[in-house]
Amino acid sequence: SHERQQILRHVVLNLMGRTPEKSSLSDDVFNESTHLKIMEDIQYGTGIALYYYYRMFILYTRGFYREAFEMSRNAIRNIQYIGSSIQEADTVFYSSLCMIRLYPESDPDTREQFMDTIKGNIATIATWRENCPHNFTCKNLILDAELARLDGNYWHAGELFDDAISDAGKNGFLSMAALAAEL
Repeated sequence: SHERQQILRHVVLNLMGRTPEKSSLSDDVFNESTHLKIMEDIQYGTGIALYYYYRMFILYTRGFYREAFEMSRNAIRNIQYIGSSIQEADTVFYSSLCMIRLYPESDPDTREQFMDTIKGNIATIATWRENCPHNFTCKNLILDAELARLDGNYWHAGELFDDAISDAGKNGFLSMAALAAEL
């Protein structure tokens, strides 16, 4: 649809540094709040879910982890509209990364909730990995590495990150290889 093309175009523009703010998809011809309102008015569930997914992705990529987490919560609430798509898998993956980033500064109750959700998400990705290892092994390894890092097992985390980089490169997921190298 035109709406999906429009938001994707602005995601690319943002990643290229061609939107006025790093944390926004809006520019002089596109207003993301108006876009979301239109999606809600026409009850376009896929458009709403994709909006929150792309915002989560941009905010995480740009280092706005708390804001990315808030978007991930909305993306998860609308995930049924993007089920069985790569965006569903990436929503589960990036929402986990958001919680991992926020984990150290969170209170004990929130940490417990985060860890339960992260472990559930890892189990989901592990199931997808069993059925499609080429697409999901690197994501599974990255999340396992991040948990090892949180536990203070830095050597094992490094090994898992190296394995994720290797797997992602072998399977053509250069963005995942880059992400694993950055983490």
